[in-house]
Amino acid sequence: MQDSRIYDENGNEIYGGRGARSKHCREMISDGLAYRMNGEETLVCMQVETPSEATVSESAGSLREVAEEMAEELGVHVQGYEVRMQVGDKTFIAELGEPSVRVVNGLTFDDIAELANNYITWMVACGLEFHEYQELVEKVHRLLARHQLPRQVMQGLPATIHDAGADARDTLAVNQVPGHPSNTCFDELWIVPGMMPYDHVCQAHYDGVDEVHLEDPPHFNENEGMGHCRELWKGDAREVAADFVCDNLTVAANSRCLNRGVNKVVRIFLHTETELTDIMPTMNRPCTPSARYRDCLNRFIAHCSELKQNGSNPDIRLVIYRPNAQPQEVSL
Repeated sequence: MQDSRIYDENGNEIYGGRGARSKHCREMISDGLAYRMNGEETLVCMQVETPSEATVSESAGSLREVAEEMAEELGVHVQGYEVRMQVGDKTFIAELGEPSVRVVNGLTFDDIAELANNYITWMVACGLEFHEYQELVEKVHRLLARHQLPRQVMQGLPATIHDAGADARDTLAVNQVPGHPSNTCFDELWIVPGMMPYDHVCQAHYDGVDEVHLEDPPHFNENEGMGHCRELWKGDAREVAADFVCDNLTVAANSRCLNRGVNKVVRIFLHTETELTDIMPTMNRPCTPSARYRDCLNRFIAHCSELKQNGSNPDIRLVIYRPNAQPQEVSL
């Protein structure tokens, strides 16, 4: 039988081979100051092993073996075991009868999108100034981001303990228009066309999530065209938002992640669509707001359809969220 006792460098026993190791013993092992006795009665320094990160399933299997061994010694029959692990706002459950993992507290992007759309649409209908609408979208997305499932789970991969902790985010794991330019591509592209475009002269900053531009935004000029900014930010969100729809959809159509086929799901949130009404064209406004709105939306849908048909993004899905309506998946 292998000698399990542990000694210090002077041959003094610091662990007798049975029971739990003391804190002092564990520290000496960690510092490389612990020794074992080999077959020749010579002290040999213990190698400090760095355990690899165990998956939840591996940890569950290990715990099951210990539990079954204990049950056998006690002479009792155990049908199954359950271990719960709290990681932020999520709860992981390992069922040790047959080790498997299921995440019981977390939202898919379908859930997050519908929740966000319903809440924001309801608030807009109550009447908001444009700056309030912009802040509301950012805060709702940031709040719901903390409840999203780990990215590995949503991609059908097994989640490890490390993955679960590292995936707790303050931003949604999606690309968004408008948003900060970035080289990171996610599976989803979210478009909020009523938000102020990233490169707008009145846009001082934006705390949203990543979005990928085809080109860098133009240089910000503080002295050009900013006279109407205060009026814009204080304006009715339902009126101001309509002016940005076409610009944001154009930016989205030029997104590298979309055109290279990385964005597999595109979601468009039309929070203020019901406020667009057809009015008789005038000499100064030959095209109604709703006509421009629909034309830009139809051109973006046609662009997505072309990406699907020509093979640039063959798996693309397009879902449109409108006020007081179920999400509509567009046939491409």
